[in-house]
Amino acid sequence: MWEINPETLAIKCTLNDTPTFTVTANVVDADTGEVVPYVPEPEDKIVFAIRKGKKTGAPLVTFDIDNEDMTVTFEEGWGDSLPDGVGKYYYEVSLNRGSYHDTFIASKTLLVLPEIYKGNN
Repeated sequence: MWEINPETLAIKCTLNDTPTFTVTANVVDADTGEVVPYVPEPEDKIVFAIRKGKKTGAPLVTFDIDNEDMTVTFEEGWGDSLPDGVGKYYYEVSLNRGSYHDTFIASKTLLVLPEIYKGNN
């Protein structure tokens, strides 16, 4: 089970699911001041990171986001790195280019549910 709330960007997922999804981001054009879609450069490293708390310590799990199509794939066993397994975590998506670091999506909720989940039933 995998859900992303389009308004809050909160993610609800089942522990150790292996989804692949596309990440989109916008940036402000330096010349026009307009908000435009972010287009990765070949040297960009884009990372999806999971943390226990908002901006606390090193990420527990990271996934590289593909520069070609902006997809992230959760690898098998990713939940094994979560100290509490199921529960509430936070995620962020950030861009690293040399010494430059920018967070596109910051401190959004990632709710990890047990592998057997019955929803609201």
